[in-house]
Amino acid sequence: MDHEAAQELFSDYLEGTLAEAERGQLAAHLEGCADCRAELEALRQTLRSLSGLRTLPPPENFTRKVEQRIARRSRGRFFGQERVLMRIPFEWISFVIIILMLAVYMILLQGQVKKVRPGPGTGGPGSSMPIPKAPAKR
Repeated sequence: MDHEAAQELFSDYLEGTLAEAERGQLAAHLEGCADCRAELEALRQTLRSLSGLRTLPPPENFTRKVEQRIARRSRGRFFGQERVLMRIPFEWISFVIIILMLAVYMILLQGQVKKVRPGPGTGGPGSSMPIPKAPAKR
């Protein structure tokens, strides 16, 4: 194991989340490498120092101030005023448009449809051609 690979495992090693095989390889490397032992010890001391720090609550209105700063810097592209159309799902708008187009189509179709009357020569009422009769049975 080289120095870089060993140093990438230090955090997991100190947290105890390193797999047994990797833990053994790292321990073997640390026995023969003074530089990595010193680096690991420095990381341990840093983590001990940081663990003593207390956490502070965020300032009041922190989230609102961050949103305002983002809105100001992005010129309102994020966290801007929500428009009414943005709240309506586009699927519903598409559905309404399709229904309206279908209604217009049906209205236009009814205006073009004429009642079909049988014309001359079709054998219907008002036809000038006689309807052939079936031959009589003997």
